[in-house]
Amino acid sequence: MEIHPLSGQLIPSTSGVAIDPHHQQMMLRCLHLAKQGAGFTTPSPLVGCVIERDRKVVGEGYQHKAGEPHAVILALRAAGDRAKGATAYVSLEPRNHFGCTSACSEELVKAEVAKVVVGKADPDPRISGKGIERLRTLGIQIIVGVEEAECQRVNEAFVHRVLYQRPFGILKYAMTLDGKIATTAGHSAWFMKEVARTHVHQLRATCDAVIVGGNTVRRDNPCSDPQNLDSQQRE
Repeated sequence: MEIHPLSGQLIPSTSGVAIDPHHQQMMLRCLHLAKQGAGFTTPSPLVGCVIERDRKVVGEGYQHKAGEPHAVILALRAAGDRAKGATAYVSLEPRNHFGCTSACSEELVKAEVAKVVVGKADPDPRISGKGIERLRTLGIQIIVGVEEAECQRVNEAFVHRVLYQRPFGILKYAMTLDGKIATTAGHSAWFMKEVARTHVHQLRATCDAVIVGGNTVRRDNPCSDPQNLDSQQRE
Protein backbone atom coordinates (compact mmCIF):
# COMPACT_ATOMS: atom_id res chain seq x y z
CA MET A 1 0.00 0.00 0.00
CA GLU A 2 3.00 2.29 -0.21
CA ILE A 3 5.37 3.75 -2.79
CA HIS A 4 8.99 2.68 -2.40
CA PRO A 5 10.98 5.77 -1.26
CA LEU A 6 13.89 5.04 -3.61
CA SER A 7 12.44 3.42 -6.72
CA GLY A 8 9.11 5.22 -6.69
CA GLN A 9 7.45 1.92 -7.61
CA LEU A 10 4.23 0.67 -6.05
CA ILE A 11 4.78 -1.89 -3.32
CA PRO A 12 2.37 -4.82 -3.76
CA SER A 13 -0.08 -5.46 -0.96
CA THR A 14 -0.14 -8.74 0.91
CA SER A 15 -2.91 -9.90 -1.43
CA GLY A 16 -0.63 -9.47 -4.42
CA VAL A 17 -2.36 -6.35 -5.72
CA ALA A 18 -0.22 -3.29 -6.45
CA ILE A 19 -2.10 -0.44 -4.80
CA ASP A 20 -2.31 2.81 -6.74
CA PRO A 21 -2.56 5.75 -4.29
CA HIS A 22 -5.32 7.22 -6.45
CA HIS A 23 -7.29 4.00 -6.04
CA GLN A 24 -6.83 4.33 -2.29
CA GLN A 25 -8.12 7.90 -2.36
CA MET A 26 -11.22 6.91 -4.31
CA MET A 27 -11.87 3.92 -2.04
CA LEU A 28 -11.68 6.12 1.04
CA ARG A 29 -14.29 8.32 -0.61
CA CYS A 30 -16.45 5.21 -1.08
CA LEU A 31 -16.12 4.44 2.61
CA HIS A 32 -16.98 8.01 3.58
CA LEU A 33 -20.18 7.65 1.55
CA ALA A 34 -20.92 4.19 2.94
CA LYS A 35 -20.78 5.34 6.55
CA GLN A 36 -23.58 7.82 5.92
CA GLY A 37 -25.96 4.85 5.86
CA ALA A 38 -24.81 3.53 9.26
CA GLY A 39 -27.75 2.43 11.39
CA PHE A 40 -30.21 2.25 8.49
CA THR A 41 -29.14 -0.55 6.14
CA THR A 42 -29.38 -3.73 8.24
CA PRO A 43 -29.43 -6.53 7.17
CA SER A 44 -27.54 -5.11 4.19
CA PRO A 45 -23.91 -3.96 4.57
CA LEU A 46 -22.61 -0.41 4.33
CA VAL A 47 -21.46 0.20 0.77
CA GLY A 48 -20.27 3.26 -1.13
CA CYS A 49 -19.59 3.61 -4.84
CA VAL A 50 -17.82 6.23 -6.95
CA ILE A 51 -17.83 6.34 -10.76
CA GLU A 52 -14.82 8.10 -12.26
CA ARG A 53 -14.04 8.92 -15.87
CA ASP A 54 -10.90 10.70 -17.05
CA ARG A 55 -9.97 11.34 -13.39
CA LYS A 56 -13.26 13.17 -12.80
CA VAL A 57 -16.01 11.88 -10.51
CA VAL A 58 -19.20 11.55 -12.55
CA GLY A 59 -21.36 9.66 -10.07
CA GLU A 60 -21.55 8.68 -6.42
CA GLY A 61 -23.92 6.67 -4.30
CA TYR A 62 -24.51 4.77 -1.07
CA GLN A 63 -27.41 2.71 0.20
CA HIS A 64 -29.61 4.96 2.32
CA LYS A 65 -31.89 2.32 3.84
CA ALA A 66 -32.45 -1.43 3.69
CA GLY A 67 -34.51 -2.38 0.65
CA GLU A 68 -33.68 0.82 -1.23
CA PRO A 69 -31.38 0.97 -4.30
CA HIS A 70 -27.81 -0.10 -3.64
CA ALA A 71 -24.75 2.13 -3.88
CA VAL A 72 -23.75 0.92 -7.36
CA ILE A 73 -27.25 1.53 -8.74
CA LEU A 74 -27.38 5.09 -7.41
CA ALA A 75 -23.87 5.92 -8.61
CA LEU A 76 -24.63 4.62 -12.11
CA ARG A 77 -27.85 6.62 -12.21
CA ALA A 78 -25.93 9.76 -11.30
CA ALA A 79 -23.28 9.04 -13.94
CA GLY A 80 -25.71 8.23 -16.75
CA ASP A 81 -24.03 7.79 -20.14
CA ARG A 82 -20.74 8.97 -18.66
CA ALA A 83 -20.36 5.57 -16.98
CA LYS A 84 -19.41 3.99 -20.32
CA GLY A 85 -15.66 3.34 -20.29
CA ALA A 86 -15.38 4.64 -16.74
CA THR A 87 -13.89 3.14 -13.58
CA ALA A 88 -16.27 2.09 -10.82
CA TYR A 89 -14.96 2.04 -7.26
CA VAL A 90 -17.06 0.07 -4.78
CA SER A 91 -16.21 -0.75 -1.18
CA LEU A 92 -17.78 -4.25 -1.23
CA GLU A 93 -18.00 -6.77 -4.05
CA PRO A 94 -21.01 -6.13 -6.34
CA ARG A 95 -23.42 -9.01 -5.86
CA ASN A 96 -24.42 -11.18 -8.77
CA HIS A 97 -27.97 -12.03 -7.69
CA PHE A 98 -31.33 -10.35 -7.56
CA GLY A 99 -32.91 -9.45 -4.23
CA CYS A 100 -34.91 -6.35 -3.34
CA THR A 101 -33.00 -4.59 -6.13
CA SER A 102 -31.36 -5.66 -9.37
CA ALA A 103 -27.95 -7.37 -9.39
CA CYS A 104 -25.25 -4.70 -9.15
CA SER A 105 -22.80 -6.69 -11.27
CA GLU A 106 -25.30 -6.83 -14.14
CA GLU A 107 -25.92 -3.09 -13.90
CA LEU A 108 -22.18 -2.47 -14.23
CA VAL A 109 -22.12 -4.68 -17.31
CA LYS A 110 -25.07 -2.82 -18.86
CA ALA A 111 -23.37 0.51 -18.18
CA GLU A 112 -20.26 -0.73 -20.02
CA VAL A 113 -17.77 0.35 -17.38
CA ALA A 114 -14.17 -0.51 -18.27
CA LYS A 115 -12.78 -1.22 -14.81
CA VAL A 116 -14.11 -2.08 -11.36
CA VAL A 117 -12.02 -1.52 -8.24
CA VAL A 118 -13.32 -3.48 -5.24
CA GLY A 119 -12.37 -2.83 -1.65
CA LYS A 120 -13.32 -6.22 -0.22
CA ALA A 121 -14.82 -9.45 -1.53
CA ASP A 122 -18.23 -10.36 -0.14
CA PRO A 123 -17.71 -12.34 3.11
CA ASP A 124 -20.66 -14.68 2.46
CA PRO A 125 -19.08 -17.96 1.28
CA ARG A 126 -22.18 -18.68 -0.83
CA ILE A 127 -21.65 -15.48 -2.79
CA SER A 128 -18.00 -14.46 -2.40
CA GLY A 129 -16.18 -14.00 -5.70
CA LYS A 130 -19.16 -14.65 -7.95
CA GLY A 131 -19.80 -11.00 -8.74
CA ILE A 132 -16.10 -10.42 -9.37
CA GLU A 133 -15.86 -13.47 -11.61
CA ARG A 134 -18.94 -12.44 -13.57
CA LEU A 135 -17.40 -9.07 -14.39
CA ARG A 136 -14.00 -10.55 -15.17
CA THR A 137 -15.39 -13.13 -17.62
CA LEU A 138 -17.06 -10.34 -19.56
CA GLY A 139 -13.76 -8.53 -20.08
CA ILE A 140 -14.06 -5.89 -17.36
CA GLN A 141 -10.75 -5.21 -15.63
CA ILE A 142 -10.97 -6.04 -11.91
CA ILE A 143 -8.81 -4.91 -8.99
CA VAL A 144 -9.62 -6.31 -5.55
CA GLY A 145 -8.24 -5.47 -2.10
CA VAL A 146 -7.87 -1.68 -2.08
CA GLU A 147 -8.14 -0.42 1.53
CA GLU A 148 -9.41 -3.89 2.41
CA ALA A 149 -8.71 -3.57 6.14
CA GLU A 150 -10.72 -0.36 6.38
CA CYS A 151 -13.54 -1.88 4.31
CA GLN A 152 -13.57 -4.78 6.79
CA ARG A 153 -13.67 -2.41 9.77
CA VAL A 154 -16.58 -0.39 8.41
CA ASN A 155 -18.62 -3.58 7.98
CA GLU A 156 -17.27 -5.56 10.95
CA ALA A 157 -20.75 -6.22 12.35
CA PHE A 158 -22.08 -7.41 8.97
CA VAL A 159 -19.05 -9.63 8.36
CA HIS A 160 -19.30 -11.14 11.85
CA ARG A 161 -22.99 -11.96 11.42
CA VAL A 162 -22.44 -13.54 8.00
CA LEU A 163 -19.48 -15.66 9.06
CA TYR A 164 -20.62 -16.74 12.53
CA GLN A 165 -24.41 -16.46 12.30
CA ARG A 166 -24.68 -14.44 15.48
CA PRO A 167 -24.90 -10.73 16.36
CA PHE A 168 -21.84 -8.54 16.76
CA GLY A 169 -21.77 -7.12 20.28
CA ILE A 170 -20.11 -3.97 21.65
CA LEU A 171 -19.52 -3.61 25.39
CA LYS A 172 -19.75 -0.03 26.60
CA TYR A 173 -19.22 1.18 30.13
CA ALA A 174 -17.76 4.26 31.82
CA MET A 175 -15.09 3.67 34.46
CA THR A 176 -13.03 5.93 36.68
CA LEU A 177 -9.24 5.67 36.80
CA ASP A 178 -9.46 3.58 39.99
CA GLY A 179 -11.78 1.05 38.32
CA LYS A 180 -15.16 2.21 39.65
CA ILE A 181 -18.39 2.59 37.68
CA ALA A 182 -20.34 4.29 40.50
CA THR A 183 -19.89 5.81 43.95
CA THR A 184 -20.63 3.84 47.12
CA ALA A 185 -23.97 5.65 47.19
CA GLY A 186 -24.75 4.41 43.70
CA HIS A 187 -24.29 7.71 41.90
CA SER A 188 -22.92 7.13 38.40
CA ALA A 189 -24.23 9.91 36.20
CA TRP A 190 -21.92 11.50 33.68
CA PHE A 191 -18.38 11.44 34.88
CA MET A 192 -17.38 11.25 31.19
CA LYS A 193 -16.60 14.40 29.26
CA GLU A 194 -18.97 15.72 26.62
CA VAL A 195 -16.79 14.48 23.76
CA ALA A 196 -16.96 10.93 25.14
CA ARG A 197 -20.74 11.07 25.56
CA THR A 198 -21.12 12.34 21.99
CA HIS A 199 -19.01 9.45 20.72
CA VAL A 200 -21.20 6.99 22.62
CA HIS A 201 -24.34 8.40 21.01
CA GLN A 202 -22.71 8.28 17.57
CA LEU A 203 -21.90 4.61 18.15
CA ARG A 204 -25.36 3.90 19.56
CA ALA A 205 -26.95 5.39 16.45
CA THR A 206 -25.33 2.67 14.33
CA CYS A 207 -26.57 -0.22 16.50
CA ASP A 208 -29.74 -2.24 15.89
CA ALA A 209 -30.41 -2.91 19.58
CA VAL A 210 -29.26 -1.80 23.03
CA ILE A 211 -29.12 -4.21 25.97
CA VAL A 212 -28.79 -2.98 29.56
CA GLY A 213 -28.71 -4.76 32.89
CA GLY A 214 -31.71 -4.96 35.17
CA ASN A 215 -30.10 -2.90 37.95
CA THR A 216 -29.22 -0.19 35.44
CA VAL A 217 -32.88 0.06 34.48
CA ARG A 218 -34.09 0.06 38.09
CA ARG A 219 -31.52 2.52 39.43
CA ASP A 220 -30.81 4.84 36.50
CA ASN A 221 -33.79 4.45 34.13
CA PRO A 222 -31.50 5.40 31.22
CA CYS A 223 -32.53 6.77 27.85
CA SER A 224 -31.21 4.26 25.30
CA ASP A 225 -31.84 6.23 22.13
CA PRO A 226 -29.10 8.33 20.45
CA GLN A 227 -29.46 11.96 21.48
CA ASN A 228 -28.38 15.38 20.26
CA LEU A 229 -26.96 14.15 16.95
CA ASP A 230 -27.38 15.95 13.67
CA SER A 231 -26.80 14.28 10.29
CA GLN A 232 -23.14 15.32 10.15
CA GLN A 233 -22.39 13.85 13.58
CA ARG A 234 -23.78 10.51 12.44
CA GLU A 235 -21.17 10.15 9.66
